[in-house]
Amino acid sequence: MKLSVIIPVYNEARTIHLILEKVLAVELLQSIDKQIVIIDDHSTDRSWEAIMDYFEKFKFDDLILIRHVDSMGT
Repeated sequence: MKLSVIIPVYNEARTIHLILEKVLAVELLQSIDKQIVIIDDHSTDRSWEAIMDYFEKFKFDDLILIRHVDSMGT
């Protein structure tokens, strides 16, 4: 069984590392795997770079990164 944690991101360069630390710190039952899905909704700050920097330092196997080239929000 897999738990997918979806993290929408918009201009979170200063705080995304805190969110990721909290998500990664959660321990699940042995029978449950964790998947992280990050969706950057065309951030105008350095959110994408902050996400990439974080995962270069702290490897995580089940990661999906999506980056919108145009904002999909309203």
